[in-house]
Amino acid sequence: MGGPTYRISWLTASFMIAIALVLDAIQFVLTLFLLTEPLAELATFIAIPVFGVWFLLLGVNYFGGKRSTTKVISALGSAVVELIPFVDALPGITLGVGGVIWASRKEDKAAFEEQQAEQQRQADERARQYDLAVMRARAANDRAIEEEEAA
Repeated sequence: MGGPTYRISWLTASFMIAIALVLDAIQFVLTLFLLTEPLAELATFIAIPVFGVWFLLLGVNYFGGKRSTTKVISALGSAVVELIPFVDALPGITLGVGGVIWASRKEDKAAFEEQQAEQQRQADERARQYDLAVMRARAANDRAIEEEEAA
């Protein structure tokens, strides 16, 4: 049996984190100077929708799934941090993207485990039904033999 199918593969997750790190590094450098701080904010206004669309294309919905709270807090928390002047020097984009990736992968793994458990329950029920049918057939056969012997 294979493992879960993740909406965000390790390769894609690595690429997303790398891009987020680059954006955070650019913001850090731009935040060092008072005149370039508005450009750091511009980077945030570009990053938020880019990652939002990227997650949607991968099938990750911030507001759906068992870990929706974690995804929303990660996304909104990083957006708030990144929109505060000079605080945006912190790696908020990277932390937000990482949080959403982590939550979506946990959802995917949980869904796979639930599917596996359901398949096991169905297999157990089929086995139970088979055993019951075999027991009934044996009982009917035993009754038939007893009737033949009695006759």
